[in-house]
Amino acid sequence: MTTKDEYREQVLMCWHLAMMAQTIDTTKILEGIANAESLGPLLDPTAWIRNNRAMEEDKKIVEAVARLRGAYIALKPEFEARQEKAANAQAK
Repeated sequence: MTTKDEYREQVLMCWHLAMMAQTIDTTKILEGIANAESLGPLLDPTAWIRNNRAMEEDKKIVEAVARLRGAYIALKPEFEARQEKAANAQAK
């Protein structure tokens, strides 16, 4: 069980991770992976066989970051409003 302060700290860390994810161009990375998936087996079958599994893992993590980016964009206004309200309450 976490305390109220631990909870706040952990949740704020999650928000910071989501903010950091905004700097990653997941679309460009996923386009690169898609190109490699379509051309890799034709251009270099041996390298494709050797690296395909790792690239699939990379694709899954990049897709997860893309979902995190989307969630942050959707929730950012509410988060900022909560932060402002909390700051105003502390100032009083």
